[in-house]
Amino acid sequence: MKKTFIALSLFTTLVHADLFNDGVKAYENGNYKEAMRLYEKAALQGNTNAQYNLGVMYANGKGVRQDFTKALKWFQIAADHRDASAQYNLGIMYENGRGVRQNKSQAKEFYGQACDNGLQLGCEAYKDLNEKGF
Repeated sequence: MKKTFIALSLFTTLVHADLFNDGVKAYENGNYKEAMRLYEKAALQGNTNAQYNLGVMYANGKGVRQDFTKALKWFQIAADHRDASAQYNLGIMYENGRGVRQNKSQAKEFYGQACDNGLQLGCEAYKDLNEKGF
């Protein structure tokens, strides 16, 4: 039974990776709607990279109408899985009031999380807000 679970888990991981990789290819070819479809499918199956990329697409309005609320949702889901880039982008959203009420203390918290998870930009942004008294 344990071997079956491990094999099934590995297969599921490979399927998530295929959806994500196909989404990357579609995005790189300018087929944003197909990328969105593939990323969303992978994201709903737990692929953190796809969750992050959906946040980027919504934040930038690539293939979809720009929607900071949806960007926030997907960045938050990815950030909950310790994605440092998603944590950093949440910091940017809170620092600048994009899709949320501006809150530099909350931004600093997200930058700190990004820093803790190895993103140098997060460390720099955290330091900057800290020096400004937040």
